[in-house]
Amino acid sequence: MSFDQKIGIRLREKRKQMGMTLEVLSKRLGISLPQMQKYESGATKLSPRFIYELCKIFSLQPNYFFESLEPERKEGEWSQGVISQKRCTPLRILIVDDNPSDTCLTQAALQESSKEIITYEIRNAEDVLPALNRRNFPSAFGFPDIILLDLQMPKMSGLELLKRLKKDRVLSYIPVIVLSSALNRQEMHQAYENFAAGYICKPFSLDEYKDKLIKTIDYWVDAVVLPYVN
Repeated sequence: MSFDQKIGIRLREKRKQMGMTLEVLSKRLGISLPQMQKYESGATKLSPRFIYELCKIFSLQPNYFFESLEPERKEGEWSQGVISQKRCTPLRILIVDDNPSDTCLTQAALQESSKEIITYEIRNAEDVLPALNRRNFPSAFGFPDIILLDLQMPKMSGLELLKRLKKDRVLSYIPVIVLSSALNRQEMHQAYENFAAGYICKPFSLDEYKDKLIKTIDYWVDAVVLPYVN
């Protein structure tokens, strides 16, 4: 059932509750009976002006028609609901890095953040897309909000994974922040050309690395709004 159909049902229920016929309501709104029938069936989207007029007639608040309603979402589509500006769940970070030592450094740096964070590690780039497509993650982790991606990996490189992610219609929205030990300008350009959300050069100093990652996490938690996926 579509979002407009759900609103139409709510409109019909309220009209009947008020003991009003379709004919009477259509006259009060100044529209034809067939048009009124389309609104109640969900065949026509209700405009803000029309909702305002309905609220005046029924003595309602505008949120009556939308409260607790979520539109049906197909794969790759997003709801039309209101954005929540305050994050209520931990930031879920997928770390993709084949080097255990580097992963330990990343985890140690993230632990210094004051934000609530949950991490999950995947060692091989070729395992990432199957895991994302199947949502094959522990229930405590859920689904990643952002991905921290190392570029230098065997078999499939991090750059190749980035390209495939951003070509995937369903997964392309996930921000990918590249982590690299190489100070290679061409590599950096390639990452941004393939829609990386950021490029962090891994410094030699652990304190400097912690500082960079903490600032990155603060940005994704405090400054922007991320889409939430159950």
